Amino acid sequence: MAYISACGNNKPDECVMIGDDLIPDIQGAQNAGLHTILVNSRKVTAPKGTIEVKCAEEITSELINDFCCQKN
Repeated sequence: MAYISACGNNKPDECVMIGDDLIPDIQGAQNAGLHTILVNSRKVTAPKGTIEVKCAEEITSELINDFCCQKN
């Protein structure tokens, strides 16, 4: 699976997928065990456990770190 391969030497729960497409980006990554951030420009309903932002500029390293630490 591409998501697991992209994690390299990291565990899936140590990785974050940032995407703007609900099915391949977010649901696929969640199914693989990654944290997910949806850039929700299409105004879809984000699945539970996904951080939702309106634009990529809202994503900071602090947001990612806080999100990952919360879920572990």
